[in-house]
Amino acid sequence: MILGYTVMGMAIFVLWTFIKPSTVINPLLFDASNIDSLQVVKGGSIITIYDKKDLIKISQQLKKLTPIKADRLKANKGLIFLDFFVKNENLSFTIIYSSYEGVVFDFKSTYYKNDSLNNLIVYHLREN
Repeated sequence: MILGYTVMGMAIFVLWTFIKPSTVINPLLFDASNIDSLQVVKGGSIITIYDKKDLIKISQQLKKLTPIKADRLKANKGLIFLDFFVKNENLSFTIIYSSYEGVVFDFKSTYYKNDSLNNLIVYHLREN
């Protein structure tokens, strides 16, 4: 009986390992030449960034995202949605302005920090 549960548990673990969704950031984002554009949505404001110089700066900051464990994100002061258009694919991030964690980047429920990247995005929102 115990052996059966052990085998079943190991089988579930192996299956989960192979079918769980990947939360690793797509490496195509780390090379700006792969990024066609970036759409930034905050409230009713939508801007699209096409300028390669700006996309290079943003791509360089994406490389510097640091994974964190964030567990108190429900109390937040706002959200910004980022949609990267990369080789016919849409890769989405959410910037969460958490009351407890500060500025957090959410990519498929994996959380990251990089204040410099946030500053670049906010700069573009203010510019437009």
